[in-house]
Amino acid sequence: MVPIYINDREYFIYPKTDFLDAGASGKCYKVWDDDRILTVKLYLNESGLSGEEIFFPDEKMLEKFIQLSPYTSPILLSNYLVRDENGNYIGCARDYIEASSSNATEAFFQLPKEEALEHFQRIEEKIPIFNENDILLDDWNSYNIMLGRIAGGDEKLYVFDDSSYSLSSYCRPSNRREFTHLMEDMIEEYLLTYGLDCVRPYVVDTLRAYAPIHFFESVSEHSNTLGEGVLQYAKKMEDRYY
Repeated sequence: MVPIYINDREYFIYPKTDFLDAGASGKCYKVWDDDRILTVKLYLNESGLSGEEIFFPDEKMLEKFIQLSPYTSPILLSNYLVRDENGNYIGCARDYIEASSSNATEAFFQLPKEEALEHFQRIEEKIPIFNENDILLDDWNSYNIMLGRIAGGDEKLYVFDDSSYSLSSYCRPSNRREFTHLMEDMIEEYLLTYGLDCVRPYVVDTLRAYAPIHFFESVSEHSNTLGEGVLQYAKKMEDRYY
């Protein structure tokens, strides 16, 4: 049992039963807070890999995230600082996402086309908030997304790990690339599932030539889902180059 403190209130983490996941910066646990559930990340003291540096927001940066968090969903930011019994900053907490599927990419590409595009658009619409606050987005990939609900709300595609975000006055072009990179990574994972990873470079090249959402609109024009459109386009590339 590990005691933690959020806004001076004591909670307990039971590592064996509350464990959710682990990443480069910390381990995540499920913690109950009255009528809602939080995901609490406790930062690692050192990396499990020799020479690897651990990145997570300092206390000042996390406080900035907390201030912005009500306005950025479905790009999730931490809601709370987590402290130990001595008042030391040891982690962060955010709302828990109840996942709709164990594989967010696969589930996302099977959604009706219009619904899937709306999810992408909701993410894109919130990027200017980060640009205006000079926050550089990072580590957007298929491992840091989840299709699900918070507290029984509407289903959304969430981007949820802010541990590697940083301050930069040159964030705008990079943040646009990060959004594109997320789509590239989802495509790569999806094509790999269907044995079409060999044509990923050709599909990604086309994606980069378009505005990202326009790419999905184009390839899925005659499909019911984005997944159908991506697979049809990938098979055309396979026929052309192989």
